[in-house]
Amino acid sequence: HQENGGQISARNAAMDRMLLEAKETDIAVFLDSDDTLKANALETIHQAVEDYGCDLLIYGMDRVAENKILQPFRPEFSQVHIVDAKQQLYRTVFSSRSCNPLCRKAVTVKLLKAMRQLDFRPYHHIRFGEDLLQSIPLYEHCEKAVFIPESLYNYTFNPDSVSNNRVVNSNF
Repeated sequence: HQENGGQISARNAAMDRMLLEAKETDIAVFLDSDDTLKANALETIHQAVEDYGCDLLIYGMDRVAENKILQPFRPEFSQVHIVDAKQQLYRTVFSSRSCNPLCRKAVTVKLLKAMRQLDFRPYHHIRFGEDLLQSIPLYEHCEKAVFIPESLYNYTFNPDSVSNNRVVNSNF
């Protein structure tokens, strides 16, 4: 628990806590407070990371409200897609904003450590686009990324959320 300092601040605190206790074989997933994982998500993530030997796993998410799917996941790839060339990874993730959300990613402790080496404190005020900002070190240090076509995450649509109420702040 901490004072509300924004999404980046909350994630940094969670990552710091995890890294204190993490083993090299641990995998981190990002889950926003009003969202849920599908029933089989953790097993699927663990199995995919083990099967493909990846350090970054990207999976799908459905947009939901009141236990109903409002917008089903439309995968970027119809089958498992393995990327081990940095240029191809950059081309894939930066050409589709759907790859930006951290909640669609599972990362190894190695990548989590790389992410925490950067000081994101100057960006705590950012309320939109922070997922991409925090994903860049993951892409930079990733050796193998795997995209799976399964939807493992339920993103709860909230009409009052930051994502749905973008206000331009002249202080940026």
